[in-house]
Amino acid sequence: MKDTRYLVWSLFILVLAAGCQKKLPSSITVNSQPKGGVGLPGFSLGSPTPEPVGIKPSIPSQRIIPYDNGNGMTCLLAYDLVSEQVTLYQAQGGLTTLWTTLGGLNIDGTPFHFGESVYRCVDEFAEIGGTHIIAFDFEGSGHANYLLLYIPTTGIVKLLKPMGGGLWHSLMSSTTGIGGYDLKSAYDKIIAYDLGSGYKNSLLCYRPGNGNCWLIQNQPYYVGPVLVNPNWVAVVKGSSGIGGYDLKGFDDQIIAVDNTPGNMDLLCYRPYYGNLWYLSHQANTTLWTARYSSGSGFPGFGLLYRKDRIIPYDADGVGTQNWMLCYTPGWNGNNGLFKFIHNANGSVSLTSRTLGDGGQFKLYPMTADPYVNPPYGGTATYAGDHILGYNGNGLGLSSLLCYAPGYNVADIFWFNSTFDQETYTEVY
Repeated sequence: MKDTRYLVWSLFILVLAAGCQKKLPSSITVNSQPKGGVGLPGFSLGSPTPEPVGIKPSIPSQRIIPYDNGNGMTCLLAYDLVSEQVTLYQAQGGLTTLWTTLGGLNIDGTPFHFGESVYRCVDEFAEIGGTHIIAFDFEGSGHANYLLLYIPTTGIVKLLKPMGGGLWHSLMSSTTGIGGYDLKSAYDKIIAYDLGSGYKNSLLCYRPGNGNCWLIQNQPYYVGPVLVNPNWVAVVKGSSGIGGYDLKGFDDQIIAVDNTPGNMDLLCYRPYYGNLWYLSHQANTTLWTARYSSGSGFPGFGLLYRKDRIIPYDADGVGTQNWMLCYTPGWNGNNGLFKFIHNANGSVSLTSRTLGDGGQFKLYPMTADPYVNPPYGGTATYAGDHILGYNGNGLGLSSLLCYAPGYNVADIFWFNSTFDQETYTEVY
């Protein structure tokens, strides 16, 4: 898949350019062979060996997010908290390296280092602590091409505007949080949210185990001829959860689920305990209403394990993440457990579909259990499988990247446009 000379040359460039930014163009054509154990081109996801019994993973310090480079969520941004490498891939019609920076992010000509943040991590699988980066539609353009960087426990928040080629301009930098939310807990999380504008240009900040849940908007204003932008305003300052969900569990997760523009729902869930609330929302209000609540997860997916995860997903390939993909890494040592859940027109009733064989989706090993690793006496490694959706083949946000930090495993699957079947083709 790669020319050996290119690999040698790439490694040579990486060594010489430590701490500097380099353009490293490369292209990987699609194919149908399993790629477990190879990571991403030019970006290590940990140990060079996939997970056989007896091989302990390396530190799972790598994180990947979908990113909009101006043409939809067709890119993948990978960053490593320890090596401080950041790489942007164009992941549509192939896998192409657009740029790589070493030594963190290049912000206004100065490297921003976040390598030490990994030592603040409480749980690498759950991404508790460490440097977080999310793609953000700051301009309300429909393109999440800005980055919001934040480091829980420190109060550090930066809003970064893309300048091209791996260069970023800081529109805002804070060491006291954002909009009054202090970001002083390792458990703090921020997700992009659409409060009613039709764009995901608001921020939902929440603190599992504590109950804090704030909704923050950018409300720019003029002082004479000068535009004050950004101007972060907390329109919700909750201290006891949201929509009746108390957020008192340290493993609590919140994801945003598309319904219609401006009516973005929330799913709050607590792995292992089975607690799950689906909250609906009317545009431009600060009220969330429970449409579905359960103490035993979804039918067929009981949230019985701490490692259980649910992500918003476009299971129909129409560009709207109004489904939920449920999965369990390391399910009895087999290929995980998958379930699709759909909000049925905002009603209490939820419809579900089981993945079935998933076509080639089942080629992904899905054996990385973050909390139990029997060869090592049950000691948690925090190296587990992750799944995210992005726009790879023009069918909305239905393409799937599956990866396991610590094991150097990464596979990409494209959804096939066969409604109600959920079949996939492995392309990397």
